[in-house]
Amino acid sequence: FPPMGFRNDANEIVGYDIDLAAEACKRLNLELVCQPIDWAAKEQELATGSIDCIWNGFTITPERLEAMSFSKPYLDNAQVAIVRADSGFETLADLAGKKIGVQAGTTGEWWVTDNVEGATVVSFKSGIDAAMDLMNGAIDAVVLDELPAKEIVAKNKKLDIVKDKFAKEEYAIAVKKGNSELVAAINSTIEKMKSN
Repeated sequence: FPPMGFRNDANEIVGYDIDLAAEACKRLNLELVCQPIDWAAKEQELATGSIDCIWNGFTITPERLEAMSFSKPYLDNAQVAIVRADSGFETLADLAGKKIGVQAGTTGEWWVTDNVEGATVVSFKSGIDAAMDLMNGAIDAVVLDELPAKEIVAKNKKLDIVKDKFAKEEYAIAVKKGNSELVAAINSTIEKMKSN
């Protein structure tokens, strides 16, 4: 999920969220263990204690607030649509009735399902997988978080982002429902990190 969390050429997990988590853990005297998970099962991983938090471009939604506890937001986000540069698609309205790729279990998937008239939603394990199918012509667009979408487009000049942004969101760190102690520690640490 570049630039938030991904594997570099040396197969190390790196990215903005990884750096942020590493610094927060250092300040909290906690060990950081980065653990890739099946994004579609993230809530179950957290609820069963397989992981202690979800810290990788995770959007706050009303449904998620019922199932888990969140830190204060630390980053603004929105959904955007990636298209082939030669597609002629310029706005979100141009995607009505088209095949749209999404990452399974994301707010992009929910948003397209509820808001793009006549769209065929095609779920993928990752946004990068969806972008590959877009480049191959198997789908017409990919709806994805803005930051990873910009990373994908920056690496492939055959792709572009339509001008509309939609579904304004905020990223936060999720922990098991009711773990107010960890939420308070994360919030306090991030506020101190912001101030310096």
